Amino acid sequence: MTLTLIEYQRAALAAMLVALLLAVGVTFVFIPNFELVTTTAFLTGYLMGPRWGWWVAGLGEALFSAINPIGSGLAFPVLFLFQILSIMFVAGVGSLFYRYQMAEQPGTGTHIWLGVLGGGLTLIYDFLTALSFPLTAGIGGWTLLTVAVLGLGFFIVHIVVNSLLFAMVLPHLMYLGRRQLMLHGILQHD
Repeated sequence: MTLTLIEYQRAALAAMLVALLLAVGVTFVFIPNFELVTTTAFLTGYLMGPRWGWWVAGLGEALFSAINPIGSGLAFPVLFLFQILSIMFVAGVGSLFYRYQMAEQPGTGTHIWLGVLGGGLTLIYDFLTALSFPLTAGIGGWTLLTVAVLGLGFFIVHIVVNSLLFAMVLPHLMYLGRRQLMLHGILQHD
């Protein structure tokens, strides 16, 4: 099988984005409520598009969760699966923005919209991953509600931090990343 130059370049970009997702995950793992994995997954979906973005982010999350220095996700298969699916969903949403061209620096509306979107995606991620263990363990009713309420403080801080990252950092990364891919002819319009 022979690959074209563009296919080689996109494969190299995919490998770099998997490595970036893994690196930002491991780098910030010991800082509570601060992570760049979600932001990087969204950016991956945006830059790689709908055909590649979701699985590149999923592979990066699988590797990060498996080698997480705090504890491997492999010890809890349902949590491991929910982490991967949640990050793939984030990248999938990012890929919906694939055709959104930022010809110039993003405006205030883009910052606000991405901040709200980041908060919503973080809520979905936190909800699925936090509830994976109690549901697997057969915990329900009031105990499940108690678990959800006790995790609320963590959720709120995580949502606020990711909303700020999505609003303040992500628009510029999207603009610069897309510009570089277009400059080098790597950006495909699937």
